[in-house]
Amino acid sequence: MTTLVKQVVPLVLLAVISAPPSSARAQEPAAANQAAQVANDPAKVAEDHLARASEYEARIQELDGVVAEHEQMKRDQHRFFVNPRLTPTPQNKEMEKHCDRIIQDTKKLQGDMRELADWHKARAAELQK
Repeated sequence: MTTLVKQVVPLVLLAVISAPPSSARAQEPAAANQAAQVANDPAKVAEDHLARASEYEARIQELDGVVAEHEQMKRDQHRFFVNPRLTPTPQNKEMEKHCDRIIQDTKKLQGDMRELADWHKARAAELQK
């Protein structure tokens, strides 16, 4: 794998994962103006927590596609094999490591997002008592 690809793939993945959901971007200006009103309305705060938890859960599901893609890539690596001279074993191992790293990092990110979703649900439950 070229050095450029090794550098670009993690950056693209990071950009996709860290971009705020489109609904969050649309609410940023409005959120500043409504902060005082929301602070006095526990039901609205609970609703916002549940909405944020749902956003995280949706992103977790989106990342399932990244994991599945790279798991399939590992299974299909034989398609990229020509012969030992043209496709030496170290190149196959490099591809396998690439897939393993992305799968591992994505699953870690999904775990972190799951914790955040659970945290938001817990805060909403506290406010709904």
